[in-house]
Amino acid sequence: MEKLYGGKMILKYGKKIDFRKQGRDIRWIEVTALENTEISKKASKKASIHVNSCPICKSTNITPLKEINYFFWNRCENCGHFFVSNVPSEVSDIYEEGNQAQKTVYISEELFVKRKELISKPKAEFINSVIKQLNDRNNGLWVEIGCGVGELLSEVSLLGWETIGFEADPNEVEFARKHGINVVQIYVRDSFDKEVSDSLKKADVISIINVLEHIVDPLKWITNIISFMKKGSYLVIEVPRETSITAFCNLAGLPYKHLVTAGHYHIFSEKSMQIIQNHCKLENIAKWCFGNGFVDLLNTILWLSNAQVDAHLLDNILDKANDIQQKIDECGLSEAMLLVYRV
Repeated sequence: MEKLYGGKMILKYGKKIDFRKQGRDIRWIEVTALENTEISKKASKKASIHVNSCPICKSTNITPLKEINYFFWNRCENCGHFFVSNVPSEVSDIYEEGNQAQKTVYISEELFVKRKELISKPKAEFINSVIKQLNDRNNGLWVEIGCGVGELLSEVSLLGWETIGFEADPNEVEFARKHGINVVQIYVRDSFDKEVSDSLKKADVISIINVLEHIVDPLKWITNIISFMKKGSYLVIEVPRETSITAFCNLAGLPYKHLVTAGHYHIFSEKSMQIIQNHCKLENIAKWCFGNGFVDLLNTILWLSNAQVDAHLLDNILDKANDIQQKIDECGLSEAMLLVYRV
């Protein structure tokens, strides 16, 4: 379902994707889970910041949920935000540890092409179409913070945008540059160097895709970024979302993403994102909710039961996964949301 803008927010639900084509089978989940556990174990032994109130609304009315991979997850009863209460004081240490299973998903020629087509292209086209409905000016500068191997930038450049990305992982930066994508190696902290701040000031669009959940103080960090943005520019944020079936799977035992991936310290609710929006005086013009909770539910059953399931039967079920997931997303149980704001 999608609504055209006319003073009302554009809404979209569901995303067609088949993770079988991405190599994310049970074996990949198993390897990723083990590596995430080891990375988290090392990170948990270092100095940490104790968070005793909600990082978004500042409420102290919080409920402890579960210790997952050495980190303690909590839910804010005021705004529904999920957060870790023992955050490592230097988050960048986690990324220096490396994660081979993740690298096999991102730093791979074959999967780079598939991810561009299946994941980045639909996002680029959706965001571009939203902006075009509101603005008939020529395409300008698109800046992405935490751009990884530059899949999204590659796609938006094909739509006519000038692009620059910032990424901390040197391996991903090297991969992106080999594909002709303009990426600068830098970890964007609370204080920016001149190259970052100059780009933010010039940007017509800034995208922050699956980054905010890694930031110790996401409200402070995003407020700082917006302070550099010009009036009428666009901010695109994708974050993991609650309430979701995927979180239910995490709490039941699924060990590889969402609440449990090493480096995730926040899962955002609709209300916590509304608080950020109001605090930063943003206009939310589009929201796209999607996820993979149905497949996560299947994987949780397989993981916990160690069951041997007929492959043909499982394939038949997975063939219907997108249709089922569409209904789940429409019911407000998607695991991710992509938001387009006007500054």
